[in-house]
Amino acid sequence: ETAIAAARTGPYLGAEQQNCVKPMEFTSKDVFSDGTSVRGGVTLPAQYAEPDFASLTQTRFPSRKVKSNPPASELHARETGAPWRVEAEERIAEENKEAEVEIQERRIKRLGIQTADGIKRNYGLTVDFAWLATIIRAAFEQSRSPTPIKVQREVKLALSRARDEQQRMEMLNQFLKAILRFDLKMAMDLVDIKEPEEDSPFKPARRRRRAAGAEATSVRS
Repeated sequence: ETAIAAARTGPYLGAEQQNCVKPMEFTSKDVFSDGTSVRGGVTLPAQYAEPDFASLTQTRFPSRKVKSNPPASELHARETGAPWRVEAEERIAEENKEAEVEIQERRIKRLGIQTADGIKRNYGLTVDFAWLATIIRAAFEQSRSPTPIKVQREVKLALSRARDEQQRMEMLNQFLKAILRFDLKMAMDLVDIKEPEEDSPFKPARRRRRAAGAEATSVRS
């Protein structure tokens, strides 16, 4: 009994202290640091059970190849939305939004110059490219709106054949398609740019060649 009491109270306590220490009481839920139960024959819950070392060593986890130097595009797509990228992405989005306006204005100007130059070369008519750019700008705005938009006075005069706003909207959409396809004939008809007469020296080169061929044939005959 003395040995049992000493084992319960601890071997490092003196005789007087051992008599004052109460023995420890264990329950079925108490376990040692290694996970084994204090009392034999007690089954521990699954979350407290010691994992099987053999199963851990024999399990083959899927291997993942980590690229040492991934492409910049892949890295950018992978880090999109990351906390350290939020501020930079917002700043880039604002700069792109401002740049879109400038890019669109340059596009409108170049389309106006291209159309005016094409009319000059093919029909011999001098048309102000800025006037064409104003109509092209209104046509782009109309293409982004499902309803008729308010246009400037120059655009109304250019599309004077339109009976109402609905027809003006249709004419603007047709004008934009003609400009993008470089259909000068259709664009000129929509904005009332008259073609040169048949006897004008500025009629298209194809017509001039056709007329010259007809004159040569008549002279030979």
